[in-house]
Amino acid sequence: MIDINWNIIKNNAEIALRENTIFKSFRKNRSYKIIAVREKIIILERVSGGKNAGLTKGKISKSLEILKEQNRIKKGNLIHTVILETMLIYLHPNIKWDSDKNEIYWEDIIQHQDLLEPTKIYIEQASDDELEKILVQINKRKNQDKFRKALLQLYNNKCAISSINTDVVLRAAHILPHAKNGNNKNENGILLRSDLHDLFDNDLLLIHPEKLTIHLHPSLKKSYYSIYEGRKLASRIDKSKPNFEYLQEKWNNSSWSKLFD
Repeated sequence: MIDINWNIIKNNAEIALRENTIFKSFRKNRSYKIIAVREKIIILERVSGGKNAGLTKGKISKSLEILKEQNRIKKGNLIHTVILETMLIYLHPNIKWDSDKNEIYWEDIIQHQDLLEPTKIYIEQASDDELEKILVQINKRKNQDKFRKALLQLYNNKCAISSINTDVVLRAAHILPHAKNGNNKNENGILLRSDLHDLFDNDLLLIHPEKLTIHLHPSLKKSYYSIYEGRKLASRIDKSKPNFEYLQEKWNNSSWSKLFD
């Protein structure tokens, strides 16, 4: 039986090893890197010195069973060591980190592996016109990657609302949708945690165009997200700001923003 979760983690670890990626810890002044990837173990090293650690296939399988069953687990209670939990969050797209609650949680998302084979077949059978459309989408994706990298730099690799600095959960949010009249310029973007990005895209979270304060739809007032009500959007390192007119247009198009005018 193929262990999909292990293969996802192992593949991401191999990429990180090739690129010599340095991973920042959830503890200050600590960082880690992968020094070897074996069939059933990933060997980790603390950059600042110390003993190596091993992320084994068996330990991962057991931990993911617990995480899926409990959904949320306090840091230190999943694998009991910061380095292993940190790497698990970085290497698996479904495993997220909630900095406000100091918890690790599982989020169901569609895995790229599930889409790979149908996409391959579609490309092989596509007509010239369809292939041209595919190339256009690829170029759009490249521009999106540049857009995200620029926002990561502007917001110092932190969500502009929650301050979380886990790279894999940070998204480049368009103020005005790119599919409509938006663009990939920095003034049209805000770096947000994936769930906050979804709320923003669906007009359940708004940003006041002048005050840059966060406001939530009334349906979220008693939810976990209430902690962000009234919080101010983080400043960019270059002192630039999201485009006022874009924020104003999004604000005006909302049916409930008048509650905060």
